[in-house]
Amino acid sequence: MVSSLSRPVAAIWIPSHVHPIAPHLMACLDHARRCRYDLLGIITTAPWDEVRQMMIDGKVDVVVVAEREHLPPDRTPRIEVASR
Repeated sequence: MVSSLSRPVAAIWIPSHVHPIAPHLMACLDHARRCRYDLLGIITTAPWDEVRQMMIDGKVDVVVVAEREHLPPDRTPRIEVASR
């Protein structure tokens, strides 16, 4: 995982059914910037299970989503919603 000397690593996840993605992406990017996260990437095609596995594997510390409705019902802790 991340050491105390580095910034948390984040991934932005936008579910594949969300269209258009631009406003959601902008909200997530703004949130990641405000929180000073190191951004690993933007995920728009992978299912939630793959994103969750990235957290389990220690590749990301936090997943940012744009809207509370984008959260899967069986989500893992440390997911932040960047809604207005």
